[in-house]
Amino acid sequence: MTPTLAILAISLLLVSPERAHSQSQRPISKEGLFKAVQIGGLSNQELSSYVRSLGVDFKLSDDERSNLLKSGLERSVVEAIANNYRAPELPKPTAAELEAAQVAQLSTGGPLTQDDLVNHLKGGVGPAILEKIVEKRGIAFTLSQDSAKTIENAGGNRSLLGVLLLRQLPPSEEIKPQPQLVLPTLQLSAVAPPAIRPIPQTEIKPPVQAITKSIIQATLLKREDTMYPALAKREKISGTVRCEVNIDDKGLVTKVKALSGHPVLTAAAEDSIRRWKYTPAKLDGKSVQSSTIVEVNFKPIN
Repeated sequence: MTPTLAILAISLLLVSPERAHSQSQRPISKEGLFKAVQIGGLSNQELSSYVRSLGVDFKLSDDERSNLLKSGLERSVVEAIANNYRAPELPKPTAAELEAAQVAQLSTGGPLTQDDLVNHLKGGVGPAILEKIVEKRGIAFTLSQDSAKTIENAGGNRSLLGVLLLRQLPPSEEIKPQPQLVLPTLQLSAVAPPAIRPIPQTEIKPPVQAITKSIIQATLLKREDTMYPALAKREKISGTVRCEVNIDDKGLVTKVKALSGHPVLTAAAEDSIRRWKYTPAKLDGKSVQSSTIVEVNFKPIN
């Protein structure tokens, strides 16, 4: 092998093209170093420079030290090999591995309190991970509008709130008939009726005639499709949501408030109604604000 080819071969053994272009070059392997020494072609100074620059990924034993000295390497090169050991970098865990470790760490313990959820969210635990924790541990509080707002402000989302609602719903119980109350019979004694006094006559004025006004109720012009919540699909939740809707004098919906319906469905119904368009109500021909009651039906999808 010519000196040029030998140097090229040694360079390929010590530094592969992938390593040469990477931001952090890996240390020289034992196999690569010993083959480079066997091929020859690099001076002691050049080989020492490679070792000090890249390091080696193995610890030199006494026998290996002796064999390298016998092969003709200078003691300074052998010492450079012995003193430039660099431990290989451990592979970084994937996102899925990190998430699984976080779930395993937080899954032990009793039911979660509201403060537990808020502290985890503020500490950087994602809502998706907390959903899995809630499924395993349950919750120790009842979700109200105030507590839902607090959890949202801490970083929670509607999917997490939906899981919290499902975890707090108690199992259905049989409704038992209430015992009828028997009231005691009252004994009424005969009492003379009170004397009726004549009412003094007063001047009776004719009633004031009511002023009638022409009223036209708001009518629906455009209705947006209602999205069936993913959580409701998964849990096979259906039913009707009844909402109170406020409409301004331009026919735009200004406020929607759910009056009844399953908690998992109410948010989807409110979001849909907010995008509806009405012809405004009219009073004596003038557009005015009004309110109406709307029902949104959610039927299971086969």
